Amino acid sequence: MQLSIFRIRAKFLGGRDLAVIGLLLLADCVVAQNVFCVRQGASGNGSGSDWSNAMTGLPNNLQRGATYYIADGEYDGHHFDEAVDGTKWITVRKATQAEHGSDTGWQPSYGDGVATFRPEDEVWLPVFTFNTDYIEVDGAVGGGPGSWASGHGFVLTGYIKSAIELSDKGSGPNANDVKHIRISHQEWSLPGGPVAGDSWAAIDASAWTGSRTPIVSNFHVDHVYSHGNYFHAYLANCRDWTIEHSLFEGAASTAKFHAPMLRLDGNSDAQFRHNLVWNGFADGNGGTGWFTFFKGTSSRIDIHGNVFARPLSNTGPSGNGFVTTTNADAPTLVDVKVHNNSFINFDTGQAVFFRDTATATNCTAYNNAFYDLGDGQA
Repeated sequence: MQLSIFRIRAKFLGGRDLAVIGLLLLADCVVAQNVFCVRQGASGNGSGSDWSNAMTGLPNNLQRGATYYIADGEYDGHHFDEAVDGTKWITVRKATQAEHGSDTGWQPSYGDGVATFRPEDEVWLPVFTFNTDYIEVDGAVGGGPGSWASGHGFVLTGYIKSAIELSDKGSGPNANDVKHIRISHQEWSLPGGPVAGDSWAAIDASAWTGSRTPIVSNFHVDHVYSHGNYFHAYLANCRDWTIEHSLFEGAASTAKFHAPMLRLDGNSDAQFRHNLVWNGFADGNGGTGWFTFFKGTSSRIDIHGNVFARPLSNTGPSGNGFVTTTNADAPTLVDVKVHNNSFINFDTGQAVFFRDTATATNCTAYNNAFYDLGDGQA
């Protein structure tokens, strides 16, 4: 508070002047900054208030209710564990000519390229770990029909375990349930292969704590290009999610690691829609399956509007089916629907849907199109 002394001179009856001394308490007028500018190599005071004073990277603790605009450049990833404040979001967004926060100090060259994120010190860690709620990481441009594999505002790469980790495996029994996560317009370029030191899953939500698996819910992934990794998604105990308008290319598999391209354990109320799943198991080793249910009960899963395809030059094993399960872990499926998808160039007697399912209730496949299945079976 600010203490001010003021004097008021007033005319009263009889024309006499009366000096009145008063005290006025004035509250400091503080307006919280809710837009921050981030640019590699920036000079200035580093407050992030504009592009002339941009931060040089994301600070360790991000402010709730704020948006951080990221210019082209190279940056460390981030471990999101900021305390929740109601439903206030933290947004990390690629700065573009169309949207970049402050105009002060802005130059178009700051927003016409890519912001690349790597784990700090290039260690085998995820680029972004989410151990809190209400976080949006948006590359702003690129991906989806017309630019499936190009133009993404954010690129996540390096010597990394995962691009995205939902709930923190490193926290052990302290791993949080996580909800309300949005991930958009990103390329996930991982080194690939299930060998020591190589990547695991591009998006990993399998944080087993020893007593339970944290619940990950209400997350949305769109306009992503994932390539070069062991498999693309490992989602355990996830609920109320959507993955759409994304390209998942290739997957590694060996005699020891029978990789699925996408793995679900005990998911519910999910949509996988309008994606391109391309050239799985291009190394010729096959794999468990393209979209595989491993453990637990998965219910109300809707897989529609996708294209699952390989180039005609890929004639090796295509795994154990398009949408499949594993007999060893005996998963249960309830209300799983596979419809309005296209399946192109699969081979060698592979079952198409629901292979080895221990229990399946109200699971249906309909209105799907097939081309060049070889001696496969539908």
